[in-house]
Amino acid sequence: MDRPKVTVHPGPENYDLLILQHEHRSQAVWDGKLIGNNACLTIRRADHEFWNHVRQYPLHNRILNYFERCGFGGVLAVGNVQYDEGIITALIERWRLETHTFHMQTGECTITLQDVEVLYGIPVDGHPLVQRNVKNITKSRWQELMYDLTGWLLGEEAIIGNSLLVITQLSNHLETLIANNDIIDEHTDEAEVQKRVRLYLLWLIGGNIFPDNTGSKFCLHFLLDIIDLDAIGGKAWGAAALLTQVCYG
Repeated sequence: MDRPKVTVHPGPENYDLLILQHEHRSQAVWDGKLIGNNACLTIRRADHEFWNHVRQYPLHNRILNYFERCGFGGVLAVGNVQYDEGIITALIERWRLETHTFHMQTGECTITLQDVEVLYGIPVDGHPLVQRNVKNITKSRWQELMYDLTGWLLGEEAIIGNSLLVITQLSNHLETLIANNDIIDEHTDEAEVQKRVRLYLLWLIGGNIFPDNTGSKFCLHFLLDIIDLDAIGGKAWGAAALLTQVCYG
């Protein structure tokens, strides 16, 4: 005996809070408008080359010690986590901007600062990271800052516009240093160690913790946050990372 078909609406029972439902992705899913290549989202992509690089060329203990002091030792310990785009897409379809929570069948849940701190060990309290207006900083000024802080003289091909650094250029520069046997060891001057630390920190922060949708470039304003290596650990990197992902996906 055939059972009668029952259609159950998958949406919320009450839309008082969910005022953006008419433009939410889930509405298109329920209406059957997302099929084929449109089904999966384009999400922010971390730069996996960073992890390939540090696996192939393990960081010296003097560099690792700075990462620990700066609060990023936990990120290195976790490493590159492979993710499932389908699962992330499904989660995003249950994310509500109105409440900043995932609406699951079992109830609402969200990502907390405690999650960030426990999973990655990134500081979630301390001095806030401020989004700076870098429009007034010229390309030549960025080149000067990069050279002074890291020893890398940026070529024209390394910068897009005034302030976007091409990640492959950073990767190629570090590999060139290694190929030329310009490596960090126990006898390297401390100032040179700090310059190398800033290069790796810049790559990790811009390419992995705060990636853009391309995964191929990032804004050089992160360079301004790593000038003083002793002060980095006192900044709320975890809170900024969580806020960035919650607000911008």
